[in-house]
Amino acid sequence: MEPLNIKTPADVLSFVGHTLGFWPQESLICITPAHNHVGPTLRVHLPKPNTEISYAKMVAGYLGHDTSAEGALFAVDTHDGGTGPVDCRFV
Repeated sequence: MEPLNIKTPADVLSFVGHTLGFWPQESLICITPAHNHVGPTLRVHLPKPNTEISYAKMVAGYLGHDTSAEGALFAVDTHDGGTGPVDCRFV
């Protein structure tokens, strides 16, 4: 099996689309890489206003179950008020 190399935002986008089988909208996508593999890929709807703290705790809880994870990649996919193209930012 060839190693998976994720080095650029474009690599992440390719991986997300391939892994999920669709292009998510209004979503947070979390990928947990480990030394020789990629762990679970999580896609959740973005939080509603005033629910950010419970949302962050929920996502952290999900990611915390992957005890072999060595990090996390996050992609936020959202519309610009519904008037522009999808804007992906990597943090």
